[in-house]
Amino acid sequence: MKPDRSQKQILVVDNHPLMLTYMRRLLEKRGDAVLTAEDGLSALKILNEHQPDVIFVDQVMPNISGDKLCRIIRTRPNLKDACVIILSAIAAEADFNFVEFGANYCIAKGPFDKMSTHILALLYRLDAEGECGTSDRVIGREDVYYRQISRELLYSKKHAEVILNYLSEGVLELTLGGEIVYTNPTALQMFGVAEEVLLGSLFQSLFSGKARQTIEAILEQATDTGRASTGETPIEIKNRQMRMDLIRIQDRAHQAVTVILSDVGREKRQAAVIPAGEEEYRPASEKLKDRHQPALSKEELIRSERLATAAQLAVSIANEVELPLQTIDSIFKSQAIHHQADESLASDLKMVEDAVERMRDIVSKLLELGRSGEKDRQKAEVNRIVEDAVARVQDELQEAKVTLALKLSSGLPEVDVSFRQMGQAVESLIRNAVEAFSGGSDTKENRSRPDPARQLTIRTDRSGGYVRIRVADNGPGIVEEDLQRIYDPFYTRKKSRWLGLGLSISHRIVEAHGGRIFAENRSEGGVQVSILIPFA
Repeated sequence: MKPDRSQKQILVVDNHPLMLTYMRRLLEKRGDAVLTAEDGLSALKILNEHQPDVIFVDQVMPNISGDKLCRIIRTRPNLKDACVIILSAIAAEADFNFVEFGANYCIAKGPFDKMSTHILALLYRLDAEGECGTSDRVIGREDVYYRQISRELLYSKKHAEVILNYLSEGVLELTLGGEIVYTNPTALQMFGVAEEVLLGSLFQSLFSGKARQTIEAILEQATDTGRASTGETPIEIKNRQMRMDLIRIQDRAHQAVTVILSDVGREKRQAAVIPAGEEEYRPASEKLKDRHQPALSKEELIRSERLATAAQLAVSIANEVELPLQTIDSIFKSQAIHHQADESLASDLKMVEDAVERMRDIVSKLLELGRSGEKDRQKAEVNRIVEDAVARVQDELQEAKVTLALKLSSGLPEVDVSFRQMGQAVESLIRNAVEAFSGGSDTKENRSRPDPARQLTIRTDRSGGYVRIRVADNGPGIVEEDLQRIYDPFYTRKKSRWLGLGLSISHRIVEAHGGRIFAENRSEGGVQVSILIPFA
């Protein structure tokens, strides 16, 4: 083997600025030329113009993870001899076969002094031997310690990946510029393209002609407003009609657009009527119930199926997130007690507390999607349910300067419901109306006239075999094409960071009680949402 002590060109890929600075100083002191990239996508752009001798890759990072970046690198003939070294911060908690996805070595991210020793020793060995070689042993694993919280988060991530891998919908994640950084197997199958080819490419480049123009328009809409869809006009992908929904996701550090592709033909098959051969097996009570309930429309059947599927997914994810969230909360509270005197740290810990509280609220809402409320059902008066829900949001109504009018009919029949859940359904409708008043929704606008006094009216009465609750506001209303989708899980046109779960939960609760819920724009302005609950 011929020694090679010449200057090497080295690419370092890591999403932590401190790590990039540390690696640059370490390697430049050795005499190497150093390139840096903050994520997998940035690395691919550099690799289009450079052919480094050594590539250090962080395992866990946004915009194409380390393992997938390694697989892409190994598909490029000009990089077949590059020495790829994984730098892993989860070496003590994760057992992964880095050789399988194309890496030559793996070094554990431990204390800087020990990590420097391992990195330099490996590089000097490469200089001496003149070729890269391979080892399946994690170098420096003895320098790091096991962290239970990392193990739990990794398990949650793995569980979520398994669910995404088995979804019938195609799921992709894009940068705001349209570059693909994640795709599930269903999406790969839909496009018929290998993952190594798809990652890093422009999503809009997968289409041509008018279809591409449509994609560019809805991508721009999703980037600007947070949500977009092809609606009733599907896009053709490999001779299959697909509906496309785009959702912008953002936090302090990252922004992305999630694309969900649904096979329109499959949804139509799901909405088909029950075959005649199965009719005889339905309980007589259900058949009798059907005679008294209005028939569900095709759109309502599809919405119910989608809501049920999303509820199962949401509950699975929420259950997995709950335990690591408790661990984070416990560690945070312990640190808060021990560092009360440090004002700077106390401020940071307060931010952590607020973030944990928000996550708990999201988990609670996700879990609520899967609860039927059957165990705590009892006969109840609808008027009491409404009054109890109003009492819980009284402060929010006053803060938003909303005038509430209750017009509750007396002598209404009792209903057999979960008092808590039905109250939550009404509460969600009230909160949604308040958000619309406060400009929290992207709805129909008429800015040429001054806003009227904010008024919310809740009525109860009897309608056929149902007790009816109507929540009406005089806000901006909802654009017509959105009226059919406002109950879809995670669908929101609100210009905020919150998930669109409130109305989905209301819809699921009412439907689980054998009731109906629908919204309509009022001719005099605003929206009215009606809940129909069958008599007890």
